[in-house]
Amino acid sequence: MSTTAVCGISGSVTGLGATGEISNWTVTLEIDTPEVTSFQSLGNREYLSCLSSATCTFDTFVSCGAIGSHAGVVFTNAKGSITMDVILTDVSITDPVDNAVTYKYSGVSTGPVVVA
Repeated sequence: MSTTAVCGISGSVTGLGATGEISNWTVTLEIDTPEVTSFQSLGNREYLSCLSSATCTFDTFVSCGAIGSHAGVVFTNAKGSITMDVILTDVSITDPVDNAVTYKYSGVSTGPVVVA
């Protein structure tokens, strides 16, 4: 199993009817390689590369749901984008006196992860 982490500073999130801009994010993709050797492998071991889990953290200025709710996220950086639907697993709210309220979310993917 291997793990790849990708990060960036822009994107968008949609949840509970609200859409907000993402100011900071990290996506962690875990890849598993189960063995799929068969009689047709002619004596060679064969492996299949598959995504076993995808998790994310991101900061936004818009509340997009409570823990357990679903959100659609698009993370972008200079190399492309990552799109996925997530269940929000953690939220922390920062409310400084002289600045905007910031929501920091963590989530786990609930379906396909599209890397473009």
